Amino acid sequence: MPAEIRLHGKCINSVFELLGERENDVTFSLGWALAQCTEFRSRVVQTVVTGAGDVSTDSVLLQEHGEDGITDVELKGPAVHIIMEAKRGLEIPGLEQLSRYANRLLRSPVPNRAIISVSAASRAFARTRLPSNVSGIPCEHLSLADLDTLAKNRTGTHAEKRLFEELSVYLNRIARMQDLTSNMVYVVALSHERPTDSEITWREIVEMHGKYFHPVGGSYPREPVNYIGFRYGGQLHSIRHVQQCEVVSDLADRIPGCRVRLDGPHYLYTLGQPIIPSKTVRNGKVVMANRVYAAIDLLLTCDTISEAGELTRKRLGRE
Repeated sequence: MPAEIRLHGKCINSVFELLGERENDVTFSLGWALAQCTEFRSRVVQTVVTGAGDVSTDSVLLQEHGEDGITDVELKGPAVHIIMEAKRGLEIPGLEQLSRYANRLLRSPVPNRAIISVSAASRAFARTRLPSNVSGIPCEHLSLADLDTLAKNRTGTHAEKRLFEELSVYLNRIARMQDLTSNMVYVVALSHERPTDSEITWREIVEMHGKYFHPVGGSYPREPVNYIGFRYGGQLHSIRHVQQCEVVSDLADRIPGCRVRLDGPHYLYTLGQPIIPSKTVRNGKVVMANRVYAAIDLLLTCDTISEAGELTRKRLGRE
Protein backbone atom coordinates (compact mmCIF):
# COMPACT_ATOMS: atom_id res chain seq x y z
CA MET A 1 0.00 0.00 0.00
CA PRO A 2 1.46 3.41 -0.96
CA ALA A 3 2.46 5.75 1.86
CA GLU A 4 1.17 9.30 2.19
CA ILE A 5 3.61 11.87 0.79
CA ARG A 6 3.74 15.53 1.81
CA LEU A 7 5.75 18.47 0.51
CA HIS A 8 6.14 21.42 2.90
CA GLY A 9 3.24 19.98 4.90
CA LYS A 10 0.95 19.75 1.86
CA CYS A 11 -0.36 16.36 0.73
CA ILE A 12 0.82 15.40 -2.77
CA ASN A 13 -1.66 13.46 -4.91
CA SER A 14 0.08 13.69 -8.28
CA VAL A 15 3.67 13.44 -9.45
CA PHE A 16 3.12 16.66 -11.39
CA GLU A 17 2.52 18.52 -8.13
CA LEU A 18 6.16 17.95 -7.23
CA LEU A 19 7.08 20.41 -9.97
CA GLY A 20 4.98 23.22 -8.53
CA GLU A 21 2.33 25.67 -9.72
CA ARG A 22 4.38 28.29 -11.55
CA GLU A 23 3.93 28.99 -15.26
CA ASN A 24 6.91 26.84 -16.30
CA ASP A 25 5.77 24.03 -14.02
CA VAL A 26 2.43 23.83 -15.83
CA THR A 27 4.23 23.99 -19.19
CA PHE A 28 6.61 21.13 -18.37
CA SER A 29 3.81 18.96 -16.98
CA LEU A 30 1.71 19.51 -20.09
CA GLY A 31 4.70 18.81 -22.35
CA TRP A 32 5.47 15.52 -20.60
CA ALA A 33 1.85 14.37 -20.89
CA LEU A 34 1.71 15.32 -24.58
CA ALA A 35 4.92 13.40 -25.26
CA GLN A 36 3.71 10.28 -23.49
CA CYS A 37 0.32 9.88 -25.18
CA THR A 38 -0.30 9.96 -28.94
CA GLU A 39 -4.08 10.14 -28.48
CA PHE A 40 -3.84 13.22 -26.25
CA ARG A 41 -1.58 14.98 -28.78
CA SER A 42 -4.03 14.16 -31.55
CA ARG A 43 -6.97 15.62 -29.65
CA VAL A 44 -5.08 18.82 -28.94
CA VAL A 45 -4.01 19.14 -32.58
CA GLN A 46 -7.55 18.56 -33.80
CA THR A 47 -8.83 21.57 -31.83
CA VAL A 48 -7.04 23.80 -34.35
CA VAL A 49 -6.47 21.59 -37.40
CA THR A 50 -9.61 20.53 -39.24
CA GLY A 51 -10.23 18.52 -42.37
CA ALA A 52 -8.56 15.46 -43.82
CA GLY A 53 -4.84 14.87 -44.00
CA ASP A 54 -1.99 13.76 -41.80
CA VAL A 55 -2.27 15.42 -38.37
CA SER A 56 0.16 13.10 -36.60
CA THR A 57 2.97 14.53 -34.45
CA ASP A 58 6.20 12.90 -33.39
CA SER A 59 8.08 15.68 -31.55
CA VAL A 60 7.30 17.72 -28.42
CA LEU A 61 9.75 20.59 -27.94
CA LEU A 62 9.90 22.53 -24.67
CA GLN A 63 11.31 26.07 -24.51
CA GLU A 64 12.70 25.99 -28.03
CA HIS A 65 15.02 28.94 -28.70
CA GLY A 66 14.84 30.93 -31.92
CA GLU A 67 15.52 34.39 -33.25
CA ASP A 68 11.91 35.27 -32.47
CA GLY A 69 12.07 34.17 -28.82
CA ILE A 70 11.53 31.07 -26.69
CA THR A 71 8.36 29.03 -27.15
CA ASP A 72 6.71 27.09 -24.32
CA VAL A 73 5.68 23.97 -26.27
CA GLU A 74 5.96 23.07 -29.94
CA LEU A 75 4.24 20.07 -31.51
CA LYS A 76 5.73 18.90 -34.80
CA GLY A 77 4.84 16.24 -37.33
CA PRO A 78 5.18 15.56 -41.07
CA ALA A 79 2.36 18.00 -41.84
CA VAL A 80 1.86 19.80 -38.50
CA HIS A 81 3.61 22.58 -36.60
CA ILE A 82 1.84 24.03 -33.55
CA ILE A 83 3.13 26.46 -30.94
CA MET A 84 1.49 26.40 -27.50
CA GLU A 85 1.88 29.35 -25.13
CA ALA A 86 0.97 28.68 -21.48
CA LYS A 87 0.07 31.56 -19.18
CA ARG A 88 -0.54 31.80 -15.44
CA GLY A 89 -4.03 32.48 -14.11
CA LEU A 90 -6.33 34.33 -16.51
CA GLU A 91 -3.62 35.77 -18.73
CA ILE A 92 -3.80 35.70 -22.54
CA PRO A 93 -0.70 36.22 -24.75
CA GLY A 94 -0.47 39.67 -26.34
CA LEU A 95 -0.34 40.49 -30.04
CA GLU A 96 3.40 41.22 -30.00
CA GLN A 97 4.21 37.74 -28.70
CA LEU A 98 1.70 36.09 -31.01
CA SER A 99 3.20 37.92 -33.99
CA ARG A 100 6.67 36.59 -33.18
CA TYR A 101 5.34 33.04 -33.03
CA ALA A 102 3.37 33.56 -36.24
CA ASN A 103 6.60 34.58 -37.98
CA ARG A 104 8.26 31.35 -36.86
CA LEU A 105 5.33 29.31 -38.15
CA LEU A 106 5.27 31.19 -41.47
CA ARG A 107 8.80 29.90 -42.09
CA SER A 108 7.69 26.33 -41.41
CA PRO A 109 7.12 24.32 -44.64
CA VAL A 110 4.22 22.17 -43.35
CA PRO A 111 0.58 22.94 -44.32
CA ASN A 112 -1.04 22.74 -40.86
CA ARG A 113 0.21 25.50 -38.58
CA ALA A 114 -1.45 27.13 -35.56
CA ILE A 115 -0.97 28.84 -32.20
CA ILE A 116 -2.70 27.57 -29.05
CA SER A 117 -3.01 29.74 -25.94
CA VAL A 118 -3.33 27.88 -22.61
CA SER A 119 -4.41 29.33 -19.26
CA ALA A 120 -7.15 29.11 -16.64
CA ALA A 121 -9.20 31.65 -18.62
CA SER A 122 -12.33 30.37 -20.32
CA ARG A 123 -12.79 30.43 -24.09
CA ALA A 124 -15.53 33.04 -23.66
CA PHE A 125 -13.06 35.45 -22.11
CA ALA A 126 -10.20 34.49 -24.45
CA ARG A 127 -12.36 35.28 -27.50
CA THR A 128 -12.52 38.91 -26.37
CA ARG A 129 -8.70 39.20 -26.27
CA LEU A 130 -7.27 36.61 -28.65
CA PRO A 131 -7.41 37.22 -32.43
CA SER A 132 -8.75 34.37 -34.54
CA ASN A 133 -5.54 34.50 -36.58
CA VAL A 134 -2.25 36.39 -36.79
CA SER A 135 -0.76 36.88 -40.27
CA GLY A 136 -3.01 34.07 -41.46
CA ILE A 137 -1.93 31.64 -38.70
CA PRO A 138 -4.99 30.36 -36.78
CA CYS A 139 -5.11 31.07 -33.02
CA GLU A 140 -7.15 29.03 -30.54
CA HIS A 141 -7.44 28.99 -26.76
CA LEU A 142 -7.68 25.99 -24.43
CA SER A 143 -8.46 26.42 -20.75
CA LEU A 144 -7.12 24.04 -18.11
CA ALA A 145 -10.63 22.59 -17.95
CA ASP A 146 -10.58 22.05 -21.74
CA LEU A 147 -7.29 20.14 -21.48
CA ASP A 148 -8.70 18.02 -18.68
CA THR A 149 -11.71 17.20 -20.87
CA LEU A 150 -9.46 16.22 -23.79
CA ALA A 151 -7.68 13.78 -21.48
CA LYS A 152 -10.89 12.39 -19.89
CA ASN A 153 -11.40 9.50 -22.31
CA ARG A 154 -8.27 7.80 -21.08
CA THR A 155 -7.77 5.07 -23.64
CA GLY A 156 -4.39 3.44 -24.08
CA THR A 157 -2.03 1.52 -21.86
CA HIS A 158 -2.29 1.26 -18.10
CA ALA A 159 0.67 3.63 -17.79
CA GLU A 160 -1.06 6.23 -20.01
CA LYS A 161 -4.28 5.97 -18.01
CA ARG A 162 -2.40 6.45 -14.75
CA LEU A 163 -0.54 9.41 -16.23
CA PHE A 164 -3.77 11.16 -17.15
CA GLU A 165 -5.35 10.47 -13.79
CA GLU A 166 -2.43 12.31 -12.22
CA LEU A 167 -2.52 15.07 -14.84
CA SER A 168 -6.23 15.57 -14.12
CA VAL A 169 -5.54 15.93 -10.39
CA TYR A 170 -2.84 18.48 -11.15
CA LEU A 171 -4.85 20.54 -13.65
CA ASN A 172 -7.82 20.65 -11.31
CA ARG A 173 -5.63 21.77 -8.44
CA ILE A 174 -4.28 24.65 -10.54
CA ALA A 175 -7.78 25.52 -11.75
CA ARG A 176 -9.14 25.55 -8.18
CA MET A 177 -7.37 28.85 -7.70
CA GLN A 178 -10.15 30.22 -9.90
CA ASP A 179 -12.83 27.87 -8.58
CA LEU A 180 -12.59 29.45 -5.12
CA THR A 181 -14.83 32.14 -6.55
CA SER A 182 -17.33 29.81 -8.29
CA ASN A 183 -20.01 30.59 -5.68
CA MET A 184 -19.17 34.27 -5.62
CA VAL A 185 -21.87 36.84 -6.22
CA TYR A 186 -21.07 39.97 -8.18
CA VAL A 187 -23.26 42.59 -6.49
CA VAL A 188 -24.18 45.63 -8.58
CA ALA A 189 -26.36 48.69 -8.09
CA LEU A 190 -29.50 48.48 -10.23
CA SER A 191 -30.57 51.92 -11.38
CA HIS A 192 -34.13 53.07 -12.08
CA GLU A 193 -32.73 55.21 -14.91
CA ARG A 194 -32.68 54.34 -18.60
CA PRO A 195 -29.40 53.58 -20.37
CA THR A 196 -28.70 55.84 -23.37
CA ASP A 197 -30.81 54.79 -26.40
CA SER A 198 -32.99 52.51 -24.25
CA GLU A 199 -36.75 52.73 -23.80
CA ILE A 200 -36.59 50.71 -20.57
CA THR A 201 -34.70 51.11 -17.30
CA TRP A 202 -31.87 48.98 -15.97
CA ARG A 203 -34.29 47.53 -13.42
CA GLU A 204 -36.72 46.53 -16.19
CA ILE A 205 -33.91 44.95 -18.20
CA VAL A 206 -33.23 42.62 -15.26
CA GLU A 207 -36.67 42.13 -13.70
CA MET A 208 -38.82 42.06 -16.86
CA HIS A 209 -36.45 40.45 -19.35
CA GLY A 210 -34.00 38.49 -17.19
CA LYS A 211 -30.94 40.05 -18.87
CA TYR A 212 -27.90 42.01 -17.76
CA PHE A 213 -24.77 43.20 -19.56
CA HIS A 214 -21.46 44.87 -18.79
CA PRO A 215 -18.10 45.53 -20.53
CA VAL A 216 -15.45 42.82 -20.53
CA GLY A 217 -12.51 43.71 -18.29
CA GLY A 218 -11.30 47.10 -17.17
CA SER A 219 -13.13 47.90 -13.95
CA TYR A 220 -15.59 45.08 -14.74
CA PRO A 221 -15.06 41.30 -14.47
CA ARG A 222 -12.65 39.75 -17.00
CA GLU A 223 -14.35 36.35 -16.62
CA PRO A 224 -18.11 35.72 -16.82
CA VAL A 225 -19.59 35.57 -13.33
CA ASN A 226 -21.80 32.76 -11.98
CA TYR A 227 -24.12 34.84 -9.82
CA ILE A 228 -25.17 38.49 -9.91
CA GLY A 229 -26.73 40.29 -6.95
CA PHE A 230 -28.86 43.37 -7.52
CA ARG A 231 -29.22 46.14 -4.96
CA TYR A 232 -31.28 49.31 -4.90
CA GLY A 233 -33.14 51.35 -2.33
CA GLY A 234 -30.32 50.77 0.15
CA GLN A 235 -30.57 46.96 0.24
CA LEU A 236 -30.05 43.69 -1.64
CA HIS A 237 -33.19 42.70 -3.55
CA SER A 238 -32.23 39.53 -5.40
CA ILE A 239 -29.48 37.17 -6.50
CA ARG A 240 -29.68 35.49 -9.89
CA HIS A 241 -27.74 32.59 -11.30
CA VAL A 242 -26.28 33.14 -14.76
CA GLN A 243 -27.82 30.54 -17.07
CA GLN A 244 -26.02 31.68 -20.21
CA CYS A 245 -23.32 34.14 -21.12
CA GLU A 246 -22.50 35.47 -24.58
CA VAL A 247 -19.80 37.85 -25.77
CA VAL A 248 -21.51 40.52 -27.88
CA SER A 249 -20.50 43.77 -29.57
CA ASP A 250 -24.07 44.97 -30.10
CA LEU A 251 -27.41 44.13 -28.52
CA ALA A 252 -29.43 44.13 -31.76
CA ASP A 253 -32.85 42.74 -30.78
CA ARG A 254 -31.65 40.73 -27.77
CA ILE A 255 -33.59 42.85 -25.25
CA PRO A 256 -36.93 44.37 -26.35
CA GLY A 257 -36.86 48.14 -25.99
CA CYS A 258 -33.12 48.27 -25.38
CA ARG A 259 -30.88 49.22 -28.30
CA VAL A 260 -27.88 50.52 -26.38
CA ARG A 261 -24.78 51.13 -28.48
CA LEU A 262 -21.95 49.10 -27.00
CA ASP A 263 -18.38 50.37 -26.99
CA GLY A 264 -16.31 47.20 -27.30
CA PRO A 265 -17.09 43.60 -26.28
CA HIS A 266 -19.65 43.04 -23.53
CA TYR A 267 -20.87 40.01 -21.60
CA LEU A 268 -24.62 39.53 -22.09
CA TYR A 269 -26.10 37.36 -19.35
CA THR A 270 -29.34 35.41 -19.39
CA LEU A 271 -30.48 35.22 -15.77
CA GLY A 272 -32.30 32.52 -13.82
CA GLN A 273 -35.11 33.00 -11.33
CA PRO A 274 -34.41 35.45 -8.50
CA ILE A 275 -33.18 34.21 -5.13
CA ILE A 276 -34.84 36.54 -2.64
CA PRO A 277 -33.07 37.07 0.72
CA SER A 278 -35.14 35.80 3.65
CA LYS A 279 -34.24 38.92 5.61
CA THR A 280 -33.30 42.51 4.86
CA VAL A 281 -29.66 42.80 3.79
CA ARG A 282 -28.69 46.47 3.88
CA ASN A 283 -25.87 48.06 1.88
CA GLY A 284 -23.82 48.82 4.96
CA LYS A 285 -20.63 50.63 4.02
CA VAL A 286 -21.23 50.12 0.29
CA VAL A 287 -21.80 53.49 -1.31
CA MET A 288 -22.89 54.91 -4.65
CA ALA A 289 -22.42 52.53 -7.60
CA ASN A 290 -19.67 50.45 -5.95
CA ARG A 291 -19.59 46.82 -7.07
CA VAL A 292 -18.89 44.11 -4.49
CA TYR A 293 -17.93 40.43 -4.56
CA ALA A 294 -19.32 38.23 -1.80
CA ALA A 295 -19.81 34.50 -1.25
CA ILE A 296 -23.46 33.59 -1.72
CA ASP A 297 -23.82 31.95 1.72
CA LEU A 298 -22.41 35.01 3.48
CA LEU A 299 -24.48 37.40 1.39
CA LEU A 300 -27.70 35.64 2.40
CA THR A 301 -26.84 35.40 6.11
CA CYS A 302 -25.03 38.66 6.92
CA ASP A 303 -26.87 41.84 7.90
CA THR A 304 -25.13 43.97 5.29
CA ILE A 305 -23.52 43.58 1.87
CA SER A 306 -20.32 45.24 3.10
CA GLU A 307 -20.02 42.74 5.98
CA ALA A 308 -20.47 39.83 3.55
CA GLY A 309 -17.74 41.31 1.33
CA GLU A 310 -15.33 41.70 4.24
CA LEU A 311 -15.88 38.15 5.50
CA THR A 312 -15.46 36.83 1.94
CA ARG A 313 -12.09 38.54 1.59
CA LYS A 314 -10.97 37.03 4.90
CA ARG A 315 -12.12 33.60 3.76
CA LEU A 316 -10.02 33.90 0.61
CA GLY A 317 -7.03 35.14 2.58
CA ARG A 318 -7.08 38.59 1.03
CA GLU A 319 -7.06 40.40 4.36
